[in-house]
Amino acid sequence: MRILNKYITREFLKIFFLSLSAFIIIYLVVDILNNVHHFIRRGVPLLTTMEFFVFKIPLIVVQVAPVATLLSSVITFGVLSRNSEITAMMASGISLYRVTAPAIGISLLISIASFVINESVLPYTNQRIRYIENTQVKKRDPLGSFKQNQIWYRSENAIYNIDLFSPKGNTLKGITIYYLDNDFNLIRRIDADTAKWIDEKWHFYDISIRRFDNRAEIKMKKVREKIIPIQEVPEDFKIVEKSTDEMSYANLRDYIKKIRAEGYDATKYLVDLHARLAFPFVSLIMPLLGFPFALRTGKGKGIVGGVGISIAISFGYWIMLSFSLSLGHSGVLPPIVSAWISNLTFLMLGIFMLLHVR
Repeated sequence: MRILNKYITREFLKIFFLSLSAFIIIYLVVDILNNVHHFIRRGVPLLTTMEFFVFKIPLIVVQVAPVATLLSSVITFGVLSRNSEITAMMASGISLYRVTAPAIGISLLISIASFVINESVLPYTNQRIRYIENTQVKKRDPLGSFKQNQIWYRSENAIYNIDLFSPKGNTLKGITIYYLDNDFNLIRRIDADTAKWIDEKWHFYDISIRRFDNRAEIKMKKVREKIIPIQEVPEDFKIVEKSTDEMSYANLRDYIKKIRAEGYDATKYLVDLHARLAFPFVSLIMPLLGFPFALRTGKGKGIVGGVGISIAISFGYWIMLSFSLSLGHSGVLPPIVSAWISNLTFLMLGIFMLLHVR
């Protein structure tokens, strides 16, 4: 059994790394052809352009790893079936489930590795990709930062502190604006519960306006609704806001706790949190779907048919995952259901097919 484990492991890993490398190269070539003209037109240095695409490699690895494991299982066991090696193993008293155990174990390790990359590498690389895109391609100076789970933004004569920015509705929540004079003395402060971008203007709600003289408060006024003329538009805050793919699982979890403690809706972030945990383990589920097809296509349609089936299964998973996550973001499905329903569906389908394979 030790020899058999080494043999199947070697064949599986050989196809996996070959498939993974092919997917990375294809992804990068398509991405470069689609975007390199933007870098050339904006005069982005060659080293910065290379850095941008190199930082995309960890993201590509995590995204295509499930497809690579599926393709590896189809090709590896398809070849074993075509050469009657599966038949020889079973004739020696080895069950089909024992034959597939090494591949499942490797797929589990790949899933864990994907999660580790998600946590330790992707937050940094995604931040660098976004920074290069904003500063080098779009030529927008970073005037803000995301610190202590809050947005800080510097304008010409004011500093903004924002608890939450919702790009979907162009809405700011928990806003404080500090107005300073030329000597950096506080002269006015505006606190608002919410601000919405309506008709190219910021409409503030539940406002408290304070005016100061020599740092002493001299007047306070409360207003239910008011249009406050500020020069920033939603795109300015989109640059500053840290997206969920720039946070680790722990950071995103803490951010959700902060949002919920302050009474804001955290549904979108909860969906992304559960998806962060669910997606890496697709690499463990995909081989379960590949084994039955491999044993059928190995003797019949051939390996090419198995490759086509692998691509079709992968597309089916991505379509279902995107649809379920969109339902979760809109509140139709609970966050945990929207993130895991695709995995559970394909897991049950794979187990069913594996139990009924001949």
